[in-house]
Amino acid sequence: MIRDGRCASVVFLWAVFAGRPATVRAQDSFGEWIVEYHTKAVIVVKVEDSTKSTPSPVPVFTVQNISGRPITALTVAEGLSTRLTFSDERSFEPAWRPGATVTLDLSIPKAPRDWVMHVKAVLFGDGEAASDGDPKDIEWMRFHRLGVSLEGVSCEAKVRVLDPARFDEASLNAAIGSFWSLQDPFWQGPSTLETVLGSIPDLPLKRKLPGASDRAKDAFVRGAQESSDICRRCLQQFLQEPESSRARVLSGWEIQPNADLLQRAVEVDFGVAK
Repeated sequence: MIRDGRCASVVFLWAVFAGRPATVRAQDSFGEWIVEYHTKAVIVVKVEDSTKSTPSPVPVFTVQNISGRPITALTVAEGLSTRLTFSDERSFEPAWRPGATVTLDLSIPKAPRDWVMHVKAVLFGDGEAASDGDPKDIEWMRFHRLGVSLEGVSCEAKVRVLDPARFDEASLNAAIGSFWSLQDPFWQGPSTLETVLGSIPDLPLKRKLPGASDRAKDAFVRGAQESSDICRRCLQQFLQEPESSRARVLSGWEIQPNADLLQRAVEVDFGVAK
């Protein structure tokens, strides 16, 4: 997934509109927060207010990997005890090591007493298609970062073929205009998927899409859109550089930091790692 870097983002949020979550393993209580676990791989060890200067405090969850295995992705969800509101997917490159902790700053208001954090699912990095937790979230994570990875390859290729002798505004604006974007953030059917796949090189992992569920295709499209949007923003930032220094600046940019680690994780997700 596109990661930390000059043109990168690590947090992806999507709305969830249905009722109660699946059966959970256990519960923890941290002040006004209830934590419900759908996976045995991780545990929340601390909840505190963010120290960032914001109009109101936001919760920060410290989560530990207790699985004994490297984790490459995690999904949590927040909401009322009867209804989820947002899911938050985190991808880790390099992998989240056994015993280590990560902090999740969810950027949501301080919760009322009936709000719940749901620790939904993880993907492991040490076995083919290895995972634990809610099957729907597992499917979403796999296909979401498949979209991020494949569109990232396409974005990188478009940027790297730019002619250093023609970093003028017209050429750069033409490149920026070549990146597609969806007006509706949710699944729009086969034509949308065809548009996305048409922008991606003919890579073997593209073959995972034709037989996938609509939910998986939605996740793929959303991931690909995020890659495309970030690549476009990178070029828009690049356009602000003086023309005389654009070649030097572009040579030091990482459009998709840790792309090799992400690709390896996706290959493990789909059981095709060598």
